[in-house]
Amino acid sequence: MPRLLTPTCVLTRASLLALAGLLAAGCGAPKPPPTIPHAAPAPDARPFAARGLPGTLPYTAVVLAGPGVYEIELYGLYYGLVGVGWKVRLATPDGAGVVGHHNLPVPADLAITKVAAKDFDLLALPGGAPQSPEALALVKAYATGGHIAVTRGGAGVLAKAGVERALATDDQMVHTDGNVLSAARPGDIPALVHALSAYAADRLRPARAEDGKGQPP
Repeated sequence: MPRLLTPTCVLTRASLLALAGLLAAGCGAPKPPPTIPHAAPAPDARPFAARGLPGTLPYTAVVLAGPGVYEIELYGLYYGLVGVGWKVRLATPDGAGVVGHHNLPVPADLAITKVAAKDFDLLALPGGAPQSPEALALVKAYATGGHIAVTRGGAGVLAKAGVERALATDDQMVHTDGNVLSAARPGDIPALVHALSAYAADRLRPARAEDGKGQPP
């Protein structure tokens, strides 16, 4: 008689929690679901954070983050730009890691006070970006002599800095007003990244050829 093979069952943590709930429901009064502890405060990530991943495009960007930053928007901008070849860094108020809106740790490798408008081609503002005097001064500097990418959640930082631009609305994925490009929703960030690369090829590449900058540091 052939031997029967039983499939291997792999239980994830979510499966175990669901199974525990079913067992509790069948064994008397239902019990409250177990609580999941919040993430611990993010450690100082400077020793191991990526110090500007090597990109294939000659463009650089810095993404601002602070406590409570919207992780989905921050990482959408960060990994989206890295994925198409930009060289990207993460800056926080003091250069240390922070904890985001959903209690996820966010590493960083640069202090906002160490960033100048001439250092990067693009300033990226996710929802929950810091509104410290130093951050607002940086936003003003990039609005005057640089380029800005912003999500709808980050629009408040522009307003706080006194930067007036038309931003993407619900019937748009991406909108460009001068040197500010915006996305209407977090799901539109990939379209924003695509628009940024096209924008960079049109606006940044000719400028680099004229001023002889070549590859960024």
